[in-house]
Amino acid sequence: MSFEEMLPYGWQGELPAEYAQTPWQVCRVSAEQRGLYELLTPQGAVSAQPSGALRHRGVLREDFPVVGDFVLADLSQGEAVIQAVLPRRTCLSRAQAYGTGRRGAVQLLAANFDTVLVAQALDGEISLNRLERYLAMTRQSGAQGVIVLTKADTAPYDDLLAQCAQLYPDTPALAVSARTGFGMDALSQWFAPGQTLVLTGPSGAGKSTLVNALSGAQVMKTGDVREADAQGRHTTTHRELLTLPTGAMVIDTPGIRALSLADAENEADELFADIAALAAQCRFSDCRHENEPGCAVRQALQDGTLDARRWKSYRDMLRQMGHQTARADLSFSRDRSRQGKERSRTARQNQRNKYGH
Repeated sequence: MSFEEMLPYGWQGELPAEYAQTPWQVCRVSAEQRGLYELLTPQGAVSAQPSGALRHRGVLREDFPVVGDFVLADLSQGEAVIQAVLPRRTCLSRAQAYGTGRRGAVQLLAANFDTVLVAQALDGEISLNRLERYLAMTRQSGAQGVIVLTKADTAPYDDLLAQCAQLYPDTPALAVSARTGFGMDALSQWFAPGQTLVLTGPSGAGKSTLVNALSGAQVMKTGDVREADAQGRHTTTHRELLTLPTGAMVIDTPGIRALSLADAENEADELFADIAALAAQCRFSDCRHENEPGCAVRQALQDGTLDARRWKSYRDMLRQMGHQTARADLSFSRDRSRQGKERSRTARQNQRNKYGH
């Protein structure tokens, strides 16, 4: 099996030794719709479904393919069959929102990308709290993040760029306008051949318009933004891996109404490094930063060196993380219990079929 054929599709690394002798082909998931997949192969795009063995092994949602995944597929039959999901280099995920399935479950958004573009539109009010959640999710993924302020032709952006540089010094930030072409040359440095990018951000941030501008064609549907609150419709309803003329690949994600982090405690400490540094100066190592004497965080809040909004955003993120961890543990336990019951029923049915009682 030649892996060089998959290099244009973003393949990096080596095949795990356990799969070295298999006759299956390395493919990349470009789309998913209700458990059915579209794969990119050296011979072109094909439809595929998971094998029975893969369905049987899967316990959690992350055990199954997601857009951007590299998989091993049997292409010898009429329809491709996915036999295994290869290890992920990077993975964008969030906690499952209420009312959309198992509480506390992890929802995978994309896999195996190099850069996450966090889009925020300048024609509405930009929430730094929301931006910080997107950046924490990006850090959690293991990829480089880039803040992209879209619609730069509609509002001033210099002050916001300076604020981003101060708050997030290790995250590049730039302003662009897909309509006028402003800033698109600077953005193109991340779109080298073989690179994979994830484009994320709230609805109305101009993500689909940005993809169309980079593609030079109308490859994504775009929608209007409400004047009342500058919010847009969810014109992207599913994730899809697109190949651009530059040879780069981009995954456009639907606008996320409720952004809940799957596992962000360490990422929060990195994103809020200034707060972590203050906490290290507190008199007590277990300081809760409430009424304890010698609290460096409370002192910084009082003298104005720590912004109260930023402190609240940090506390909200950690509080949410604690609730989600408890829900995820309960959800995993229920999944394992349900799987055990299903296997017991199957075993009993096999016994009845074999012995007639």
